[in-house]
Amino acid sequence: MDSFVKIDESIRNSENPTRTLFETAAYLLDPRNTRTNRMAAIREMFNTSYRDKIYEMMGGRNEARIKVRYPRLMVGVIRALYRIGMFGKLSYEELDRHLGRIFEMPLKDSSIRSMFYDKTSVYDELEKTFAGYKKSEDNFNRKEGECDTGKP
Repeated sequence: MDSFVKIDESIRNSENPTRTLFETAAYLLDPRNTRTNRMAAIREMFNTSYRDKIYEMMGGRNEARIKVRYPRLMVGVIRALYRIGMFGKLSYEELDRHLGRIFEMPLKDSSIRSMFYDKTSVYDELEKTFAGYKKSEDNFNRKEGECDTGKP
């Protein structure tokens, strides 16, 4: 996308690339600035290109992310676990950010988010399976006196 190329060049050619990078990130993080599909696409390309660099600059360790061989299956499993309450009150958006930090998947962030909200997921059967395991865990924890009944 031509607009992203211009932003990328602007950051690299700036007198203060770090400042320009963070100003651009702040601008693109504001949802009011990325309401159009075009701006959302630019934000996504920016995020993909600069996520690791920003994370490292903020003091995070730049460790290699785990490569996922079957990303749609991975998202389906995470979605099923999310929907049975495995991650507490974490929102889909927060979960998406964590996934991006941990796993390297050849999917755009928007594709991952749309899979979370998909009402016709081919992975719905996983949710039923995990719900059965969760019920067993809840019963075990009740016996042990450690049941956490928090729901998302």
